Amino acid sequence: MVYPNNPFESLKPFPPGGPVPPLPGWDRCRTAILVIHGIGDQVPLETLDDFGRTLVETLGQANGVRPALSHGLAERRDSSGRPWFDNYLRMTGVQPPEEHHLDLYEYYWANKTEDKVNSDDVQAWVSEVTRGAKTFYKENAELAATDEPSGFFTTGGKFHWWRYRLLLGLVGALIPGLSWSTEALLRLLARIPLVGGAARSLLTSFFSSTKKRMVNTVGEIVAYTAADRHSRFFQLRQDILGGAVEAFLYLLGSEDGKRPRYDRVLLAGHSLGTQVAFDAVNRVVHRLDEGTFEGWDNEGNSTLVPGLTITQVFAGLITFGSPLDKIAFFLRGQVPAEAYIRRQMAANYHSFKQRDWNVGWTPPTTVRPPFPHRLDTVPWRNYFDRRDYVSGSLDYYFGLTNIDARLPKKFFTHNDYWAHVPMYIDLAQHFLK
Repeated sequence: MVYPNNPFESLKPFPPGGPVPPLPGWDRCRTAILVIHGIGDQVPLETLDDFGRTLVETLGQANGVRPALSHGLAERRDSSGRPWFDNYLRMTGVQPPEEHHLDLYEYYWANKTEDKVNSDDVQAWVSEVTRGAKTFYKENAELAATDEPSGFFTTGGKFHWWRYRLLLGLVGALIPGLSWSTEALLRLLARIPLVGGAARSLLTSFFSSTKKRMVNTVGEIVAYTAADRHSRFFQLRQDILGGAVEAFLYLLGSEDGKRPRYDRVLLAGHSLGTQVAFDAVNRVVHRLDEGTFEGWDNEGNSTLVPGLTITQVFAGLITFGSPLDKIAFFLRGQVPAEAYIRRQMAANYHSFKQRDWNVGWTPPTTVRPPFPHRLDTVPWRNYFDRRDYVSGSLDYYFGLTNIDARLPKKFFTHNDYWAHVPMYIDLAQHFLK
């Protein structure tokens, strides 16, 4: 299959206090945006607040009046049938009918991984990742040289093997090196007369707290990237993904059995949340094909509104600060070439807008995919910044637009998208008009 090149745009930031172009149309239908947070010390409603504040301020600057805000509660039920309530933020304009609104939801999953992963788990994971990357070095080099036009490992299609090896070596030594250097420093402090004991005690407490935060942060990656069913974190990953799928299906479903709950639904993710969002889209493809998605048939047509299709309601995917390419490069499930049946089946399972990652390899017998790519026409805009070393242009996927957000800060910018007005202007112009 021949895939189109990913279009690339350079989104220049507006000057501080500069004019924001008019953004009409956001309040002319029933819209929902589900936002999925990434790694870090997240608390409930924080994602909703971060995304909602900047969107409200952007729309206010653009149209001369801020949207009216109201706090909504959506009654939901867990797997046992017990009710619970999902918070959402409703925005309404001045003139449109009351039923026209934009609702913001968040999918909060940070609590699911808290203290579930320890430092030994992190080190074992790092060792496994580096070992797998070395084993499949040739395939990774071919993938990068073929589909990554310009990045850390490639320049003009040439793969820099020394950067690859150096990074693996540094990552593999990082955690043991930090532990050794910390212990050495504490031993030295203990030898200082009079104040040594107190200094060691204070620094031990500081390093312990810092290490816990670091382990919990990296632990979220460890837990969610556990694709191996033998991993003790596999069920935790399934729980995180299952909650995201449930939240997404709720928005795409019906409230009254007569029409979908929303006219358009957008899915947005930051950092590791972009992988959760991507996986959720793939699960919706599975549900459609199985014919188990209430309100939609297995062709993606509405069973409630004649002529309505799922791609008209699921109006777009928004990713910012996304590590999807890096996860594909380092953390994807690697299958040896001789296991050609398993290798093709694994590639077929998560296939939403995914390029062929098995470059330079032709199986002796082709395994036909289990379902058509029902959602591959859904628009996808990916925002990244060159000083955000977690994210980047997504080159291992097709049918999306990569946008250099050009965040104003000069150093690590991974969390700066949330308040970057030009990004909200761009997504409003493409998804909310």
